[in-house]
Amino acid sequence: MDTAWVVLGILAGLALGVALLFGVVVTLGFSGEAHRHRATRLHAALLRGTLFVAIVPVPLSLWVGWRYVFSERGLEGVPLTWGLPMAASVGCAAVAALFFFAGEWLAGRESEKRLEAERRALAALRAAVVQGAREKACLLVAIDPRATADDMRRCREHVDSLSEPTRRWSELSRFLGDSGFRSWNPRQVGLSPVWDWNRSVVVVRHEQAWFLQVFYETWLARPDALQSSDELEQLSACLRTSTRRHGWSVSAVEVLMSQVLPELLWKLEARGDLSQSEALARVREQLAAFRTRSAEEEGPPPPSVTEVPEGTIGLAEIRADGVLRLWLRSTPDAGAFGDVYLEYQPFEAEHRQWMGHLGSMTQGVVKPVPPMKVPRSLAA
Repeated sequence: MDTAWVVLGILAGLALGVALLFGVVVTLGFSGEAHRHRATRLHAALLRGTLFVAIVPVPLSLWVGWRYVFSERGLEGVPLTWGLPMAASVGCAAVAALFFFAGEWLAGRESEKRLEAERRALAALRAAVVQGAREKACLLVAIDPRATADDMRRCREHVDSLSEPTRRWSELSRFLGDSGFRSWNPRQVGLSPVWDWNRSVVVVRHEQAWFLQVFYETWLARPDALQSSDELEQLSACLRTSTRRHGWSVSAVEVLMSQVLPELLWKLEARGDLSQSEALARVREQLAAFRTRSAEEEGPPPPSVTEVPEGTIGLAEIRADGVLRLWLRSTPDAGAFGDVYLEYQPFEAEHRQWMGHLGSMTQGVVKPVPPMKVPRSLAA
């Protein structure tokens, strides 16, 4: 056969092999991130098998090329001769796809089992709280995105019944995460039709004004409060997530600014030995940001409406520039319009998905937001 066709066939097989390897590496990267800390041994083995199979065509193509160019035997005895690299790339792609999708199916099955176990554990916890285990009420609120006003009332009653700051703190600290207050995606609490990666709301959806005041007062009342840089870093993160942008209501933020921040500032000023620490400087920056934050940064007030359909979870308006503004309740069935304020630019993917949920809208005309469908993962 003509040398040019042989070389072209070998190069085509090599190109297919490289493309396959690149595609598999990228796909496994996303898959590994999605299943991080949750992959079973069998799933991990299937993913490694996928990568191994994807590697095969590249060295095989190089070997065929070496045989043709440098070996005296040429392609004698090589199956399919110069067509082997392309055939290997196609075959390995099929096997790699089989391994990968088998792993994803297995991961999906394990995920369903894990979600079912979590649902059962949550149902058992809720049953215990309803039957009188008030010491578990705050835990229920902290881990259940569908926690009700009654759940939060039980948590409040339990916290108020504790006189010692350290015992109170053991309950209130359940609401802390790695970077401030723990939060839910708006989709989880029924406030969005789409999983919004860029926005979140704190897990405390009821009794917010009470919670913020008691939380910070209890923190400051502890004997060892603000004694370390790590705690100051945590305080800075909490202040950063104590804003309207993170799902706190207007009344909660007002209580924070009028009753909590002055005491907090006084407490910090008394810590003269930490005056040079970077952590304390960041806390002071957060306090200064609170004092200078404008009403515009906190979001506009909700529009006045006379009557809305039953089940309405918020109000929506689209401006002349295409920006979608949403004034939502704290939860679908509690709170006031504007407790959660969301804003989407026309170029955001969530804007399009929200418009699909809202239907046709006229610029400047306020429209009620209908309730969302409950995500399958949260269904009872």
